[in-house]
Amino acid sequence: MATDVQKTLTFYKVAAGTRSSRCNGSTCGKVIYFVANPRTGRMMPIDCDVEGGEAPSLHAPDPTQQSLFGDKVEHHHGKGVLHFLTCPDRDEFSKRSASRG
Repeated sequence: MATDVQKTLTFYKVAAGTRSSRCNGSTCGKVIYFVANPRTGRMMPIDCDVEGGEAPSLHAPDPTQQSLFGDKVEHHHGKGVLHFLTCPDRDEFSKRSASRG
């Protein structure tokens, strides 16, 4: 059963094979994924390490790829929330944006 917090969060799809990055916040350093905002097209940081989230598989789907045992390799998309909601250093980024002019 979903918690009240999960009900209010918007989860975004992170495609299989999306490269991970690390938050540049002074104390955060969490693994994040950059995906295009579905409304604006601008890149936004997504945190998949939350309750109800899931990291994407490392590689994009390739139907010809097989495991060492001859099985098809599993690929799955991930899902996560906007990292600005979970980052302890979120205020640092709004200050950076404001100082850029």
